Amino acid sequence: MSNSIEELVRLVTERVVAALNNENKLSDARNEGKKKCLVLGGMDNIPETLTQDMLLLDVKDYEEVQNILRYDRVIIAKLTLRQLADIAAGRPGDSLCCAVCQALLQGVDVLMLETAAPHRAHAGKGSTAFYRMLEGYMNSLQVFGIKLIAKESALNY
Repeated sequence: MSNSIEELVRLVTERVVAALNNENKLSDARNEGKKKCLVLGGMDNIPETLTQDMLLLDVKDYEEVQNILRYDRVIIAKLTLRQLADIAAGRPGDSLCCAVCQALLQGVDVLMLETAAPHRAHAGKGSTAFYRMLEGYMNSLQVFGIKLIAKESALNY
């Protein structure tokens, strides 16, 4: 009886593995030829026009590969204040900052959604000097070559 159970488990395992391999091949075939887009800070709220005919990958993919040249485009969807300051200072503090710094160094196209800047939700509410400092960081990113994208103008990319 235990032989028949072992045989049944072996057969089921073989079929499951075969099915998974087929699914991976189908997925690879669907994504073949697509450009790769590294999306940093979450996949939410990214206009489809920025990612049409692109395979979207997140920061976990970058952490595994550690090669920014794998991607045709980098989109920054969301930043923390620390990440904003680190990138403006050229510090690769975490994986997101490292990916952006490497993209800038390697000439990979970097786009940033206007909504990615965390401080802009507080415009006119607090310290104007502090807000100006953070806007200075945003200006630095644009000087470095990061293109700031409003949702309305995403059609141009």
